[in-house]
Amino acid sequence: MRQVFHLNFNEDGGSDRYRREGWSGQERDMVWSVGHDSVLELPPMPADLVGTLRIQGRVNPHRNLAYDLAGQRLALRVNEANCGEILVDALGDISFDVPAAALRGDAPNTLRFHHPDGVAPAVAARRPDFDHRELALAWFSMRLLVPESEVAGGQAATVLISGDHQAAQLASLLGRLTTLAGRLTPRHVEPGETLDAALREAREAGPVGVWRQVPLASAPTSTAAEVLAFPQLRCDLLWPLLDQDPPALPETAQGDSPRYGMTDAVMEALAPRAADLSDSALFRQYLLDTRAMLDNAPPSLAAELTAWRRRDEGCDVRLAERFAALFTEVPLFNAPQDPKAPLMRFLAAELLRRTTLIDPATRDAALIELVEITRNWLGIRPLEQVPVHPEVARHLGLAWYNSETRYLWHNNEWTFREAVLRGIRRAPWAT
Repeated sequence: MRQVFHLNFNEDGGSDRYRREGWSGQERDMVWSVGHDSVLELPPMPADLVGTLRIQGRVNPHRNLAYDLAGQRLALRVNEANCGEILVDALGDISFDVPAAALRGDAPNTLRFHHPDGVAPAVAARRPDFDHRELALAWFSMRLLVPESEVAGGQAATVLISGDHQAAQLASLLGRLTTLAGRLTPRHVEPGETLDAALREAREAGPVGVWRQVPLASAPTSTAAEVLAFPQLRCDLLWPLLDQDPPALPETAQGDSPRYGMTDAVMEALAPRAADLSDSALFRQYLLDTRAMLDNAPPSLAAELTAWRRRDEGCDVRLAERFAALFTEVPLFNAPQDPKAPLMRFLAAELLRRTTLIDPATRDAALIELVEITRNWLGIRPLEQVPVHPEVARHLGLAWYNSETRYLWHNNEWTFREAVLRGIRRAPWAT
């Protein structure tokens, strides 16, 4: 079957653009549907869809055997059409058949999910200290699929995007473009997967291209309609003091994950003295120590650009000059390997401009839609932003920097000062 719409519910997926009532807050990998009804509003669909389509989702039901809750009943209504009811009793894929005639091509499409078994863990377990949200299903992804034989027009092309989480996000971003529906289907291929095997499988459905992230993804040995290379995006310049080895102190509410994923080397050195100092004295000492280090070895934009140009070598899409043009004017990264919207949008646009897998009219429409869907996007892993030191901003002349900026860390919003103090004191953050 061919994918005509794809929605990720992880923190990078932008599902908030389509979610209406009946959803809880964004979590790292998913979003809970809550209460008894949840609604998605999807954009107009291509007019050439005919026959029967399939809505497929990956979900995990809220279950509580003590409350006699072994699963969740789930019914779907698409605009005016009832599409049936199923029982969801385990993590996995679900599906509903939808008549193409039920979908609108000139107005938004309303998907109403009815889940009458939603219940709060606090009620189900009779524990007032538990979660009070009426949880139904945890949603990870949703796709709208159409059988190959029921699409008007020619074959859609597939592009295999091989690389790390940046390549995965690129595939997700392109999968959200309705202008590419039925024309270009992006699929992420992990660096450890065999690209040639994926090529052989995808080639059975139509033309296949490969966009590979250098140096993580090697070139395919078998024939592809096109092969384009793009570099890995990385910026260490904003965080010269980062220590990649966090202390072995778990965040209790997050299981065995470390309390902070990345820490500052100076923060770690001050941690043993934290109990003896006030917040003011502790932050003052931190600034003294870090300023001395940064003055002695100031961050160098020239050295960073050299690294970017080296990564660009041999690539069809090059990013160093775009990075140089934007770096002091707008924030480009949430963390060293997590770019924000401006660079990811530029990368996606440059690949679309170079591909031979779509026609010029589709390309132009996709470029316009790409700008629209990334307008308010915060980039990759927006809930794990690493604060930028004010002295780094001063050395680099960052016009966009504000010392009172609040950085997101899951459900928290901290200034640089607050984040530093919490990090030194190793304060818990999950609630």
